[in-house]
Amino acid sequence: MQSAGLSFAIVSWWGPYARGESGAINNATLHLFQYLKQTNSSFKIAIMADAYLQPSQQNNTAYQSIYDYVYDSFVGPYNQWYFTWDGKPLLLFFNPMYPTYSNSSYTIRTFGNRPNQVDWSFWNAPSQYLTSEAGSGVNASNDIGNPMISTDGEVTIVSRIDSYYNYEFGYQGGYLRFDPSLSQGLYQAQLNYVLSKTSSVKLVIIYSWNEYHERTAIEPHYDYTFNGSPYYLLNLTSQFVSQLDRR
Repeated sequence: MQSAGLSFAIVSWWGPYARGESGAINNATLHLFQYLKQTNSSFKIAIMADAYLQPSQQNNTAYQSIYDYVYDSFVGPYNQWYFTWDGKPLLLFFNPMYPTYSNSSYTIRTFGNRPNQVDWSFWNAPSQYLTSEAGSGVNASNDIGNPMISTDGEVTIVSRIDSYYNYEFGYQGGYLRFDPSLSQGLYQAQLNYVLSKTSSVKLVIIYSWNEYHERTAIEPHYDYTFNGSPYYLLNLTSQFVSQLDRR
């Protein structure tokens, strides 16, 4: 990430658990902060509380528990390595996680896709890059358009979206495919769009580093439908960041 000029990462965190998959994620998050401290890194981390609470479980007590745990486990001990936005540690909640009340210790933003009401939009892609959609639970019209710049200057871009293989192997009921073979230039278009809007953009988030099941990963990898360099998307990212820095 740092080799491409990125300065922070958002960790998808699934709660303060000690066991199971969510416990492994929680433990790995702690190890990441420990690594940054041990190496005296300049890189930073923000936490995104992913959708691990059902709506019936979301109440003031549950959210206070999140605030306390994140602060006690990550923000307090690793303050130098926790990413701040608007002067405070940034804590994101992925829809349908909607804090029932705020907390003055953090900058809090909700994050996700339309039609959910969120502060920061997860990703959008112009219609010409949509190759197919099918099944239940998807509606490409919710994701059509240019990247959305929030009122406080945040924008999220995506290299591609391809959840077809999740669908094929029965992990979800539907799929979307935007530029699945990286042949249409969606990522380049997204990068160029942001560069054209630098007067209103203050924070750029790239989805994602290693979300392989939706094939958005820019981490170097060999690709099933793209016969090119494993570093192709990382190199594009590096070029974009260098241009952004000059703006």
